[in-house]
This record gives sequence, C-alpha cells and structure tokens, in this order.
Amino acid sequence: FVLKRVLHAGHTYELTEEDVSAGYHPAKSVTFRVPLISSSSMTIQMVDLNASVTVRKTDENGKNVKGAEFSIFDEEGNTVYRFTTSDESVDLSSQLKGGHIYTLHEENAPFGYESMEDMQFEVTGTKEKPQLILARDERKTYEVKLHKVSDDGKSLAGAEFQIEDEEGNTVSDIYGNPC
Repeated sequence: FVLKRVLHAGHTYELTEEDVSAGYHPAKSVTFRVPLISSSSMTIQMVDLNASVTVRKTDENGKNVKGAEFSIFDEEGNTVYRFTTSDESVDLSSQLKGGHIYTLHEENAPFGYESMEDMQFEVTGTKEKPQLILARDERKTYEVKLHKVSDDGKSLAGAEFQIEDEEGNTVSDIYGNPC
C-alpha cells in the first residue's frame, strides 16, 4: 500500500498489520526510522506467513470417519466455513486467519456415532509447522436382546450365539466377554 501522509524525517515509527487475509498469519510489526536525508520515498516489506491447518475426523480407534458435517464459527459466532469429512483430512488453510480463534462445531455425526462437543482452537500452523486438529467421535452403543423361538413362537432355552463384526472378529460385551 502507499502511505499518503508525510512522515517526519528523523522520527521512528512502527507499522502493524491490523487485519490479515484468510490463509495467512499477520506479519510481525516493523519498526523503522525515516532517514534525515533520503529520496522522496522508502520501501518497507512485511511478510505474511501462509497458514496451514487441517482437520482429521476419526473414531476412537484412529480410523478416519467420513460423512460428518461441520461448521466453523469465528469469535463473533459467524459461520466462516462448512464442510463434510471424507477419507482424507480437510484442508482449512485458505479459509481461516492465522492467530484467530475459531470454534469447530459438528452439525451432524454419521450414523452410528455420537456428535463431539464443540472445540475451540487458534490457528497456529504454518507451512513449516502444519497444524492438525483431531476431531474424534465415539461410536454409539446399542443394546441388542436376542430371543430364540421355534417356528410356532415358543421360547427355546440353551441356545448359544456369537456375534462377529464386518471383519469376522468376535464382538465382546461391555465386560469383555465374547457375545
């Protein structure tokens, strides 16, 4: 930008970035002194670092969870970004401002999962030190009751059952006993 005011020779000033564009961290303030003898202009360079922040949605075993719907709110409660998780982490770098605080809110959890509580975070990641936010959902627990009956509807005693997950592993009850 071009400063359209005259600064006084020999005086010291501080240039501070008051707001930053999404996707960047604010530059550090620059202190400078206007020389007593100089040309009619001087150049001051400020460098904004790129922000780097991703969200990874997992279950309690660290497996990625797809289909979770999220909103991100700024400190005033305004919706900044909405997204749905997939098998990959979601890159939020271009949507958020470095140094700002946001709230990650799960609008809808995928079937079979509990929604996580809201999570506040500050954008601190850079290209050199990326920031990863782990958002975790717990699986819902369901109670299953089995009742073995004959084809005429009479209860049958002594039946034994085994429940297996989709990978063929025997499922355990809350006490660690095989189901």
